Amino acid sequence: MAEHRRGDHVFNLGLRKTLQDLARSVDDELGAHGGDTRMVLRSAQIHERVESLVSVVTGPAFDLTVEKQAAIGSDSNSQKFGRTNEHAVLAFREFLTAVRHYYTASDLAGASALMMLGTACLQAELAISRWIDEAFDPEAAALATREDRDAARWIVDGQSRLDKLRSGFLDLIQRESPGRAAIHGFQ
Repeated sequence: MAEHRRGDHVFNLGLRKTLQDLARSVDDELGAHGGDTRMVLRSAQIHERVESLVSVVTGPAFDLTVEKQAAIGSDSNSQKFGRTNEHAVLAFREFLTAVRHYYTASDLAGASALMMLGTACLQAELAISRWIDEAFDPEAAALATREDRDAARWIVDGQSRLDKLRSGFLDLIQRESPGRAAIHGFQ
């Protein structure tokens, strides 16, 4: 017997909530170091940028659902999204920790903090890109376009918004990666 939940979203329902959680994690990781002026500025800037990305994942595309006939429990796309969601959150928190270490490191620990930041930036870029890839369910999209002729237009808009989300995150991470050339030995 198939189970029907509240529907299978073409663009994963957890996307918006995770973005809000990531904005809060900026405050948790960086905001606690309010005594350092650089950390106050970094925390505010990163929080504002992540918070602004929440508005990118709004609109009809992100409310579009279909009813898939599936086995009891979540479908494979939802399961993959859940796993990549966990990885993206962890990678982003590690990125924030590396930012904090970089800006609060002593001169002696600076090189180590720079390497940590470079590694965390690369891991966050990969994890967040994968997370955004899994936020779209092509099976649900195919069903939606068969059921509603406006769905195709909404899906194109939703995919465009996912591209903006990806660009926004990658830009945020790259802005916080000072000395990327130095990390990799380029002059």
